[in-house]
Amino acid sequence: MLAMLFLYLTFFNLVRLACQTRSSTVDNTCVTSNVNKRETIHYSKEDLRQIGLNNNTPDQRTVCRCAELRLYRTVCNIKPNEKTLKKTRRKSRKGRRTQRTIIVKTGIPRDVTSAKNSIANINNLIHIDCRKVFQYVAPNFRLGVINAQSCRNKCETIKDQIEEMNIDLLCITESWLKEGEQAKSSLLPPGYKFRSRPRLLRAGGGLAFVYRRSNYSFMKMNLGAQYRSFEPAAITIQSSDHRCHVICIYRPPRGKKNPSTINDFINDFENLLHELKQSKCPFYIVGDFNIHFDNKSDSDTNRLIPLLTEHDMNQLITVPTHRCGHTLDYLITSCSNSLILDHQVFDKAISDHFLIIADIDISKPKQEKRTVTSRNLKQLDTSVLKDMLKNCLSTTTVENADHLNQAMKTAIDHCAPVRTRTISARPISPWFSLEIKEAKRLRRQAERNRRKTKLQVPRDIFTHHKDRVNSIVEEKKNLLCKPTTRRDIMQRTFSSHRLHGF
Repeated sequence: MLAMLFLYLTFFNLVRLACQTRSSTVDNTCVTSNVNKRETIHYSKEDLRQIGLNNNTPDQRTVCRCAELRLYRTVCNIKPNEKTLKKTRRKSRKGRRTQRTIIVKTGIPRDVTSAKNSIANINNLIHIDCRKVFQYVAPNFRLGVINAQSCRNKCETIKDQIEEMNIDLLCITESWLKEGEQAKSSLLPPGYKFRSRPRLLRAGGGLAFVYRRSNYSFMKMNLGAQYRSFEPAAITIQSSDHRCHVICIYRPPRGKKNPSTINDFINDFENLLHELKQSKCPFYIVGDFNIHFDNKSDSDTNRLIPLLTEHDMNQLITVPTHRCGHTLDYLITSCSNSLILDHQVFDKAISDHFLIIADIDISKPKQEKRTVTSRNLKQLDTSVLKDMLKNCLSTTTVENADHLNQAMKTAIDHCAPVRTRTISARPISPWFSLEIKEAKRLRRQAERNRRKTKLQVPRDIFTHHKDRVNSIVEEKKNLLCKPTTRRDIMQRTFSSHRLHGF
């Protein structure tokens, strides 16, 4: 009896030793327990790769082991529960209800591994072309074109867009200004000038230029011929290394007040091209032509395109520039001698027409610099300043105000010394406030939503925020320009100046 018991224990130890030896030699294994059979199963790395062929649901330890082995692409077919079973009569006979299994595929989660073992897949990255992103700070000359449909009641809007888009020359069609009438001062940003060519015979129409006077030299260009089918205005841009002409055109639509036909316009426009080519200088023709350039079946468009091709000219705007979806505003330049780097169209809700922005390869002069002195009072340690003043006043006797002033100056020079900086000279806007900044942020957000959706409701929301910004700016300017009491005058005087030191 004892001999049999001894043999039984020896056999049991040998089996256990064999199992331990087998488990130690298997590399990259994962142990999972089957709840139903109560047995231990060993998985190798190759077995884990084939786990997608197994219909059994792996437990959390198997999933973690797959993640440790970086088997992120391993997919498990999981049997759905009873809630995912769908009853259907498809492929059934005599109306018998059949059940079909919906296979749900899940991947290995990445959050179970540490950041040290994770590897980024560079092939999944998408290249973003940053050249198409609009740069608000332009290193080159920036030209803008807009059909304002009256400059009288849109001064704040136009001025705000000139400053925001950093426009050097803005060509305005349909200014609706009368002869001898000048634009309001609210239309011109600081450092800009205004030049107008109103319509003489009847109301409406008219052309205008708003340009920056500090960077370039702008001269009026006189056109020799008289053109009856459209209204022209020209200006010459002179820099240190370039010289070019910008011609702004407004062609009114045909009607009772404008009996000119398309033949008259084609003849006048051809004469204008001959006159501009005689100057032997690059030129750009912009403005509202009231011809649907996007409609290739239009008879007026078919008359204009061969004329541009004959004179080696190209019309660059191919997207809609009007709310109705047509291309009415043009940007025409020479095919062989063009300096235009980029052009874009923006719906700023100024009128029914959109704003055209073009960057021309003309370098800007360096911005004016000035030197200022200031103290960094934001990082001032008040406790150290208090201790220094206390020690200084305790050791010395304060006889008059000069001694007190010298002691305070010595302490403040130690805690916040005066530093000299060189900054760019920018116009001061004392009316600008945090309320205006927040209103402009909401306006930009509404504008991005409008450009993304291209629907009417987002455009109305953007128009509401634009009008709100204009009303707040006008209110702040009126309060700043018309103080009522002496206390308001003193408060605005001190708030508009910075204290650089003691």
